[in-house]
Amino acid sequence: MRATAILIFVLFELFSFSAQADTFYIPDTTLAMGQTYQIPVYGVVSKTGIIELTLSYSAIDFDIKDVICGDSTAISQIDLKDIDINDFKNSTVHIIGKTTNIESKVMCYLLVEPLVSPHKSSQIESSSMLLSGEVPARFKAWKAIITLEGPYIPKNETYLSQARPNPFRESLEFNIGLLEESKVAFYIYSASGDLIQKIPGDQNAFEYSINNTDGFSDKFATGNYTLKLVPNRNLVPLGLYVIFMDTGKKIYKSNFIFMK
Repeated sequence: MRATAILIFVLFELFSFSAQADTFYIPDTTLAMGQTYQIPVYGVVSKTGIIELTLSYSAIDFDIKDVICGDSTAISQIDLKDIDINDFKNSTVHIIGKTTNIESKVMCYLLVEPLVSPHKSSQIESSSMLLSGEVPARFKAWKAIITLEGPYIPKNETYLSQARPNPFRESLEFNIGLLEESKVAFYIYSASGDLIQKIPGDQNAFEYSINNTDGFSDKFATGNYTLKLVPNRNLVPLGLYVIFMDTGKKIYKSNFIFMK
């Protein structure tokens, strides 16, 4: 995995660390959706048993794709990984598993994808833990600050970037890179799977432009472009949307949140 790992410290029995939060850096992935990072969740347990761990974070700033365990982690088996993003600003990931390796300092790994948000930094922290049904006597919550550094720019590949900004209220943009001349179409769907708009097309849910030009040619030369969308506020309800870019050879996907 590229980039400096985000270290997420979670204090358990037998170990003590300083109380202040650490800051860690990952690349801004505005131009390349799908870049993920394995993030170790640190901590030590003093005995084997059933563990229940809850982490709190903001789903506006990054997406937790999966929870991973293995021979090198204290949690050897995960029975439940429940990621709740009903409240985007105050989301949680609830992990239930079995601990067998009490010597490992890594509880598990989070597979994390940074998102484009108005915030330059975000945080994740442990909020609760049970070990064999009891709260460990020396458990302390730990906070890690996640800060974006310079952007990762994909090279030698066709791509559709993440939305910028995301969430948005007035307008948003996507960066596009094409390695070869392509006939391109865009499709915007709601989170429930309804087609909201095809570009080019007759629907008027979103006004759109390419490189600040209102005209749209469905055939693009090799190069870089910017797609701008402006919602018709009377036709577009707030919520989560998915946009697909079809080049005729491959389909690329990104998502965005509209907030009125």
